Amino acid sequence: RPDLLEAERLNQLGMLSMREGDSDTARKAFEQTLLLRRKHAPPSHPLVMRALTNHALSLPPAEGQPLLLEVLKVREQTLGPNHPETAVAEHNVGVVMLGNGSCQGARIHVGKALAIRQLMPQADPARLGREYVVLARAQECLGQLDSAVQGLEAGIAAMRQGGGGAVA
Repeated sequence: RPDLLEAERLNQLGMLSMREGDSDTARKAFEQTLLLRRKHAPPSHPLVMRALTNHALSLPPAEGQPLLLEVLKVREQTLGPNHPETAVAEHNVGVVMLGNGSCQGARIHVGKALAIRQLMPQADPARLGREYVVLARAQECLGQLDSAVQGLEAGIAAMRQGGGGAVA
């Protein structure tokens, strides 16, 4: 098989394995995807960034966080600070920081993702809602319970406006 076709096959295997709860298979598939895509595309190519993101999210939070910070840096440099893909990168860093117990770092990164989403709230109300929910988790972690409750209510309202969406 050509390398890029094999990379896509491995990426799909990784996605399926994550949904099935097989994190070892997912991690190996995403790692191979990343190697193959890096072999054929420049480091800042969207497919390389997506492969790096998937690989990072398949790792324990402490191992994945530096990789996600790398993705965020590239997204900011290539797409700008207010691009929807930059919001995704900010969100991912925030979620991993929350998993590492870095409540303040999570609040900062998810807050940035939320600010980007608020620039165009109608573009993706479900993601806007999820940003409010994850920010509420970070606020709860910091003991800011009133803010967390308000954030959850705003998140639910945004998701309802957009037709729903599962809460991550």
